[in-house]
Amino acid sequence: MARFLGVRVSLLFLTLSAIGSSVGADEWKLIAPEGADLTCEMPGTPKASNQKVDTAVGPIEVILHVLEFEGGAFLVNSTTIPPNAPAATIEERLNGARDGAVKNSQGKLLEEKKIKLGVNQGREMLIEQGSGLFVRARVYMAGKRLVQVVAVTKSKEATPDVTRFLDSLKLVKK
Repeated sequence: MARFLGVRVSLLFLTLSAIGSSVGADEWKLIAPEGADLTCEMPGTPKASNQKVDTAVGPIEVILHVLEFEGGAFLVNSTTIPPNAPAATIEERLNGARDGAVKNSQGKLLEEKKIKLGVNQGREMLIEQGSGLFVRARVYMAGKRLVQVVAVTKSKEATPDVTRFLDSLKLVKK
């Protein structure tokens, strides 16, 4: 399972590394990406990007919702773990997500703590990339889904906007 999550998180961080800057809106909006079973707030309307990713258990389709703004981006997604994925504990899956995120972003893990969203276990991470960007990510296991909210900024500190975005995540039960 760690391999599956490593590839999965690799896509996410490679995508974020390539993001440029654009001006975002000032108004915060509640978004509910189709099929993601979550809601969150963003200061504008994110763009959806579909990508196929080859994993150890076969190809999976990943739908990312990304909002670019001057100096960074916010990203959210929810991916169902395939039924043929190897069995793993929640802790192993979260460790795999962390390890894949650090390795594939070519970054350095600065902070990590265990967190929860309702009954769902997760991790919050701060990763410093060599490009001068900082990635603050929250990753949760929600049943058979891996849910991620990620803020990429030039600041090591969690700004009020980053905190608002990360704190706004709500999971919707199927």
